[in-house]
Amino acid sequence: MNHFTPKSLIFYAVAIGSVVLLFNRVTAYGNRNLQASQNIEGNYLIKAENLPQCLKSDDLALKLQQSGVYLVGSLTNNLRKAAASAEERPTLTGEWRGGQLSLKGPLKNEACPDTQIAIAGSITQKALNGQLNINAEPPVKFTAQRQPVAQTKEGK
Repeated sequence: MNHFTPKSLIFYAVAIGSVVLLFNRVTAYGNRNLQASQNIEGNYLIKAENLPQCLKSDDLALKLQQSGVYLVGSLTNNLRKAAASAEERPTLTGEWRGGQLSLKGPLKNEACPDTQIAIAGSITQKALNGQLNINAEPPVKFTAQRQPVAQTKEGK
């Protein structure tokens, strides 16, 4: 039995050609339309005026964690606590789309019980410029600087 008949050769050529054409189309689409989000994960030290008394602190910090365009975060009154709270479950959820950040959720702070917050803003040059809405009151504008990541020397 001969496997190299003209019919079988045409069949294999069409099958392989279709797969190559489909792969080229999918690759071209991905290169043209699929882009990774900017990395904004980190700790941001917030400077703002007119904060409620329970949030007034020398170092109000926002810890952001990112998975693509989806964000989770925590707002704390202490930058060291924000850096160390990786094991705690973040209370804020949101998205990072088109250069705009939005987060909302409950504030986990004993000094501000039953507080809902919403954060909106944009990030440029490691600075977050935005506004903070607390319990649907008028927004408070703020600027936050991204803090450098502490270098660990594991295994060195």
